[in-house]
Amino acid sequence: MSKTKVIIKSCEEYHAGKVKRNIGDIIDSLGGISRYIKRGDRVLLKPNLLQNKPVEKAVTTHPLIIRAVAEIVKDAGGEVIVGDSPGIGSALSIAEKSGLTPFIERLGGKIVNFEERIEVKTPEHFVFKRFEIAKAVTESDLIINLPKIKTHAQMYLTLAVKNLFGCVVGKRKVQWHFMAGRDVDYFATMLVELHQMVNSRLTIVDGITAMEGNGPGSGTPRDIGILLGGEDCVAIDRVICEILGAKPANLRTLVMAEKLAIGEPRLENISLDGDPLDSVRVNDFKMANSVPLETMGLPGFLGRYFKNAFTSKPAIDNSRCTLCLTCLDSCPVEVISRKKGKSDALKIDSRNCIRCFCCQELCPDSAINVKKGWCLRIADLIR
Repeated sequence: MSKTKVIIKSCEEYHAGKVKRNIGDIIDSLGGISRYIKRGDRVLLKPNLLQNKPVEKAVTTHPLIIRAVAEIVKDAGGEVIVGDSPGIGSALSIAEKSGLTPFIERLGGKIVNFEERIEVKTPEHFVFKRFEIAKAVTESDLIINLPKIKTHAQMYLTLAVKNLFGCVVGKRKVQWHFMAGRDVDYFATMLVELHQMVNSRLTIVDGITAMEGNGPGSGTPRDIGILLGGEDCVAIDRVICEILGAKPANLRTLVMAEKLAIGEPRLENISLDGDPLDSVRVNDFKMANSVPLETMGLPGFLGRYFKNAFTSKPAIDNSRCTLCLTCLDSCPVEVISRKKGKSDALKIDSRNCIRCFCCQELCPDSAINVKKGWCLRIADLIR
């Protein structure tokens, strides 16, 4: 049986010519664009358009990545559509601010915000029997996945598999995050099965500038100078873990993918092409502070005590908070409130917080950090 292939290309800057050439090389190494597109196909590009922040903050897939793939699709005779369901704002406004809109319009393409949804049934052996996904996804002949390498407070990293969660429309995503706060593997299972149903046949990963630390919306840009491509999102995520020095066991989508026999999570079964793995490894990549541990089912105050000691939690930096109330509105368990007095501020009820980190992910002002419990802080000191 032939191994699934992942292509690694060094690309140290967002230069239009270099980006397009390297992406072209990746696609050629996978068999060429004609392997994926025939003239007249509707091709949906699914980037990460999480928030309307400046491009240099590394929150979204860089517009030059999207532009390069769109041009390749157009040259192959495909119809270009760019779509996502951002946590804040719309795909249209984010594309406009990033400067992407004129490029797509010049190619005769369009940018859509995922709003209309359709229910799709899954195979009988799946854990989840149906999904509600964007209608634009079901109407496309090909989906090209364009994730950004970023840390994620709840899920460790957001990469190729997690990026397709954007195919779920609007507030439905918050409901899934609520379930994840109670059971991370439940959420990871959903992400793996959803990615299988979306069936993105081609993925190009933006790793020229990644995000480390307090991701996915408020971390620190980190130049790592790589692009990756392949057909198997699980295999791609496994290779990225190897590059970053991240623990595969902490990326629960990899663990659940292996359990469900979806994709290839084992490095020894992945064929690497392009630049050597050792030439692109990253030293000291900073992960998010979060550690999603269970409280071992302990009752009452013991469960709450150990949860606060052994896990991380969101913490509001009131010096940066603008009281936009995005966190309050997005909290699925309503544990964020506004306290009034001498200083108007927000507070989080940590005892009842489920650690879904929706507030931290969606805060437009980077005013919510991830704070480790006291046992975790002590462990850091004695390492």
